[in-house]
Amino acid sequence: MGTALRFGCQLDAMLIDAHWLDEPWPAAAHPGAVAATRAAEQAAGAEAMPRALLAALYDLLLDRVGDPPALEEAAAAFGFSPATFKRRLALEGTHYQAELDQVRRHECLRLFRFGGLDNEAAARHLGFHDAANFRRSFKRWTGSTPALLRRGLFDFPA
Repeated sequence: MGTALRFGCQLDAMLIDAHWLDEPWPAAAHPGAVAATRAAEQAAGAEAMPRALLAALYDLLLDRVGDPPALEEAAAAFGFSPATFKRRLALEGTHYQAELDQVRRHECLRLFRFGGLDNEAAARHLGFHDAANFRRSFKRWTGSTPALLRRGLFDFPA
């Protein structure tokens, strides 16, 4: 992974130079890799299993990150009453606001790292009414201010 490997950066992405995308993996001929590739191809060809609730909710919230649905609307999108939706999320160890916060945090970090947005633009994109509310939420999500985190994100090459 090299000397540029960093942890605790709040960003869940791996940056790979484009020229590596067409290179075969060195261990691709290893028997385990061959078996894994075969299993992945079979799974891709098989009928898709129903998506997990949290993954589907993440996608719904990401699609509407600037104007997220209310809990009731999200519950209806999955065919649940609000109470059942809350219970299903509780069984997963989470709640609606936590899932919305996670989507907003991920999208914000992506925007900072790859979109170069400032606080005002990020706040607008995420559906906040002003930058002050955005900064408070960002600090709650990450434990850092946007400015400090932005400095950390740009300490290594894109």
